[in-house]
Order: sequence, then C-alpha cells, then structure tokens
Amino acid sequence: MCRLWFEQEYQYEDWSIRDRLDEVHLTFRGLRLPSTTSRIPWSLKLYSKFKANEMRILLLFGPTIFKNVLRKKYYTHLLKLVVMMYLSENRKIDPLYIDITNRLGKNFVLTFSKLYTPRHCVQVVHSVAHISDTIYDFGPLHTFTTFNFENQLGKTSFKGNNLFL
Repeated sequence: MCRLWFEQEYQYEDWSIRDRLDEVHLTFRGLRLPSTTSRIPWSLKLYSKFKANEMRILLLFGPTIFKNVLRKKYYTHLLKLVVMMYLSENRKIDPLYIDITNRLGKNFVLTFSKLYTPRHCVQVVHSVAHISDTIYDFGPLHTFTTFNFENQLGKTSFKGNNLFL
C-alpha cells in the first residue's frame, strides 16, 4: 500500500498521498516506538528498502501518521489490517480474535480491489484473508516469525556439503 500511496506513477489516483510524503515522514520520525524495537525504521521516504520488521513497526505503531493524510475510506481500510495484525500477534489468541480476524481479512481483501482496483489486488493482498486460518493452525504470529533471522539473510557460507548460517 505504501507503493500505491507514495509512488509517482500513482500520483493522480484518489489514494495517492505522494504530495504529503514529507509531512508523513516527519510525523513518523516523531513517533515514540517501544523500547523493545530492535530496528528503528529508515526514513519513510526509503520505505521500499524497509525490511519486513520495519514494515511491521510501521503497520503496528504508525497508522496514526496517516489519519489526517489519507482519505477516510483508505484510512479505515488500513485500520482493518492494523487491527487484524494486532489481534494476530497477541500472546494468547482468544477464539473470538480468530473470528474477528477472519471477518476483517475477508473484508479487507474485498474492499482492497474496490479501493485500489482489481489490478492491484495481488497474491500478497489475497493472503491476508488466510491469516485467521494460520493463527488457528499455528497460534499467534509471534510464535513462528522469521524476523529474528532477517539480519542473517545473505550471510550464508558453505562448509562441506552443508549450508550454515
């Protein structure tokens, strides 16, 4: 969604906030993030270089920076994803959370194609509808995250026939 909001090729679309990128960037830099944040995100202007954990930080702790910038229908849509992810990362998953996540996920995907056109409703958007199934099968998202290994990517070495990190 950041790409849709910030890229020049979409600057004339209803959802574009490209002309307010500097404002959003400064607001994001002013956020107080939890002390447990291991990787402070880059400048929002460099969002395309964000690692997954930096996008997670933006999603979970940064939605307020878009409140007065995005049109209401796009901001409301973003909040569906934020609430879904927040519920999915809880230490204990109440069965009610799974139901809420399921409903929000399906609604998010259906609404996405209406807001951003079906052309932009790619596989990763569709996968949001299945997050509730994932937490039902495997538990809270934090129990099987790969963020801890993100910094090791690209640092592989071969020793004999085995691949070691």
